[in-house]
Amino acid sequence: MPSLDGIFFDPMKIFKSIALLLLLFLPGAIYLFLQGFGKNKFDIPIYYSTGVDTLTACGQLMVAGQYHVDPIPAISGQLMDKVTLYDFGVLSDSNFVSQRNNLLTFLTKFKSEERLQVASLYTTDSLYTTLEGYSILKYVRVDSSIFKTFVSCQLFVFDGDKASSEALPMVLVDKERKIRGYFNPNDLEEIDRLNIEVNILLNE
Repeated sequence: MPSLDGIFFDPMKIFKSIALLLLLFLPGAIYLFLQGFGKNKFDIPIYYSTGVDTLTACGQLMVAGQYHVDPIPAISGQLMDKVTLYDFGVLSDSNFVSQRNNLLTFLTKFKSEERLQVASLYTTDSLYTTLEGYSILKYVRVDSSIFKTFVSCQLFVFDGDKASSEALPMVLVDKERKIRGYFNPNDLEEIDRLNIEVNILLNE
């Protein structure tokens, strides 16, 4: 029988071997776990994915399954088939100086992004103010009745009339015309979220 004399178990070597095995196999185990049970934290919401059943300013709207924004020729005819951020006066009304300043970081970051457009809708005969140098920005004039129908009954931003002194939320819509987000232009944290979520959406 072989003698056990002279056999020495080095605790440090055993510890290093175990640590090495953990380093080799733990990342793979975590990855497999997340693939099987985890949720992608970089997903952004898809609104009204199970349908719509709500009372709007245009009457009761019922849609089964994923809701898509219906194109209105007076608006869609002036836009491209792209990811679209809809603005309702912040970029065209002189009353919204602070909100417009909040958006400058977003416009600067994406000003040459060909997959994105910012549609600033207005109803007046002429623009009170414009921003130049941003190729993604498109000013779209629409009749007030079309504006109300689109904003209230298609994008569900508000029901009824809204005070002109109050900035409406901006709405993010993807290429498939699914609503992907609402953003308050008064809140810088919301603009930060807009920056992040647009970047995620463009890379989906």
